[in-house]
Amino acid sequence: MLTNDAVLAALKAVKYPGYSRDIVSFGLVKDITIQGGTLTIRMQLTSANREAALQLQTESEQVLRKLPGADNVTVHVQQPAAAGPSAGGPGAGAAPPSPFANQNRVPGVKRVIAVASGKGGVGKSTLSVNLACALAYLGERVGLLDCGHLRTEHSVDDGVPREADDQPAGIPRAPATSRREADEHRVPG
Repeated sequence: MLTNDAVLAALKAVKYPGYSRDIVSFGLVKDITIQGGTLTIRMQLTSANREAALQLQTESEQVLRKLPGADNVTVHVQQPAAAGPSAGGPGAGAAPPSPFANQNRVPGVKRVIAVASGKGGVGKSTLSVNLACALAYLGERVGLLDCGHLRTEHSVDDGVPREADDQPAGIPRAPATSRREADEHRVPG
């Protein structure tokens, strides 16, 4: 006799594509309906990846058909609507609109990557510079703006000359973080 526990135990053998975890532990199985020998499963994915959905449906059906008493197995995999004008209209299961959809874009900038942390000294600047260098190496045009709370940080030895009076009045200069900057701002003593 089919039970929900037996179905869930069988579905634990199905791994999400590209991961070592199973679809049950990911919480993708939303509904199990058992009526005699008919078994219907409903899954909800967070990705619009059709290949992954098809693979999960096929593997789930194969595993469930091996259960004793499962004469008719149906697996429905629901996905969020794909972005774009071809996505369904209202009521077609479309994902809610992005909160960033109506924001002004920076002219000439395709993507903006923000690196942030609530703590200092964790490597935000290092990561930002390395990411910018890697993207430039791949042929992308990049720009880098490294900001603190009140001022831009001078945190990398990038060879760009800096004016001595580039700091606004009343705001202390950022601490030197490269050997060149440390030598430039050393106080004789």
